[in-house]
Amino acid sequence: MGSQGGLAPQDAQDAAAFVGLLRQLKEESGLTYRQLEDRAADRGEVLARSTLADVLRRATLPRPETLAVFVRACGDDHDVGAWLEARDRIAAGEGSQVGSSAASGVAWLPRGFRLLSVVAVALVLAAFAWIIVPDSSNGRAARAGPSIGKPDSGQPLLLSSEECPGVLVKGAHNLCVQELQKRLQHHGLDLPADAVFGPYTKMRLMAFQAFAGIPLTAMADETTKKALYEETRKIDTWTPKQVERRLREVFPEQPEKAVRLVRCLTLLDPIWIWGNPDGSRQWGLFQFSDLELMELGAEPLTALNPERNIQLGRAVWERTKDFNHWSCQPNIAATAERRS
Repeated sequence: MGSQGGLAPQDAQDAAAFVGLLRQLKEESGLTYRQLEDRAADRGEVLARSTLADVLRRATLPRPETLAVFVRACGDDHDVGAWLEARDRIAAGEGSQVGSSAASGVAWLPRGFRLLSVVAVALVLAAFAWIIVPDSSNGRAARAGPSIGKPDSGQPLLLSSEECPGVLVKGAHNLCVQELQKRLQHHGLDLPADAVFGPYTKMRLMAFQAFAGIPLTAMADETTKKALYEETRKIDTWTPKQVERRLREVFPEQPEKAVRLVRCLTLLDPIWIWGNPDGSRQWGLFQFSDLELMELGAEPLTALNPERNIQLGRAVWERTKDFNHWSCQPNIAATAERRS
């Protein structure tokens, strides 16, 4: 699928052609570097003007996270996935050229020596792989990557190492994001460790920040990384079944409507957090906005407590004895249900 304006990232065959398409994308957007930086910031993402200028000036592939933020800043109608897939394909192709170059280096030898040379190269590469790739002790295939230390092992911690960017933001997809997701899982938060920093990971990260009492940046900055490696009590929340049962108890007059509304709003997920285009956020089962929480004298952490959130919902319901205060957009829930 091509991008808006006829740009087709999948047609790029090398890094230079790919960056050329990125330059065209910027031109088609009609936005300046400052405007692109501001649009990214409006989404809670980071896209420094200097970084973007450097990316578009060179003929090398940008980081995946930078690419994703840039494409989104150029317009919501662009297919970020297509750009990331094209970037990864080119990166993989450039990596495979190393092996082909090694083979071509013995092409001038006689046939017998050529075969021996190729075998020797293969043996050397296999031996090297044996050294750098640890065997898997759980029966799964081992994969090469940065070494990941445990908090009490004395080894470097991946998120705080030079292997990872200083700040991880939505749009990144790499082993650093996977480590971030695993640390969130360790603290009791349910999410896939798929190495993709999408809306669901952003939601869970913000929930962790709220429970940890650190700034709600929705980004894995240094403060958040440090907190992720600290051993604290796991976050304990309700299952959807527990939420449904409690909703029926608190709203005996309209139990079906209560469950249907909250399922539409948040999939019965007590720590559901949704960000709006204007930078405001909505919290918990009944999706109270920042302003509503302020008016109710409540904090975001209060709204993430399922019992407190349901009681706040009951207080609002009492005013009119109905649920007309809320409106649900099913597409929001359906989008996040993919947990991407």
